[in-house]
Amino acid sequence: MKLLVTPLRARIVEATWEESQAAIKALSVTNPAYYPAIRRGARGVPKKVCLLESGKIFLAGLVPLLVRKLAKLGMSVEIQEEGCQELPVNRPVSSRMLSGIHLDPDQVRAIEACLAKRRGYIKAVTGFGKTEVLLGVYEALRPVRALMVVTRRGLRQQAIERAGKRLAGPVVYLRRGEPLPDKGLVITTYHTLHRLLFGATSRASRTAADPRVRDWCAGVGLGLFDECHRLPGEQFLRCVKAI
Repeated sequence: MKLLVTPLRARIVEATWEESQAAIKALSVTNPAYYPAIRRGARGVPKKVCLLESGKIFLAGLVPLLVRKLAKLGMSVEIQEEGCQELPVNRPVSSRMLSGIHLDPDQVRAIEACLAKRRGYIKAVTGFGKTEVLLGVYEALRPVRALMVVTRRGLRQQAIERAGKRLAGPVVYLRRGEPLPDKGLVITTYHTLHRLLFGATSRASRTAADPRVRDWCAGVGLGLFDECHRLPGEQFLRCVKAI
């Protein structure tokens, strides 16, 4: 299989039928809406969703996952990168790079791996300190326009408090009507980001999209997504693709 990889997207440009089917299976994940729908008694919600668009395009961060799963099947992947430049690391990675905490060696290695690969996902046990790893990646690249997206308001507040303790620069909460900083770390939820980017048309609330936010997101240099296993959900995926 041959992939053309840009900073945000990957495209399958050459593959046999067996490789294409293996890619579909590798990038098919559990639909986050399936089990809640079952509990409500709803029907017709698919259990699996495929992250391949038109059978060929997917998020570049999933390239390591696809390569690893195909390797288990004895299939090799050739990667051609286009427009992928080395990240402008402005601060050395060390155990003392964040304020008020001493990063352990595994966290330091995770930060170094993220910076070296430019994309990907962090999979670790509960309590590993994944938030500190994300903040470490941001700190190494600061000043950069960065957006951290979390799943719930409670987690948003926790992330803002932790980032405020660990980082020297400002931390901003993204919401309607607030000024958007040119640089720095902005934190929001998937729900808020979706409403700002695409508006809301539910019976309870009708709000228009905020064009300022879409323009601002186009200039984001670093995207940090919490609970990324939820990304197959339509709302989550739309937010990621808009950045």
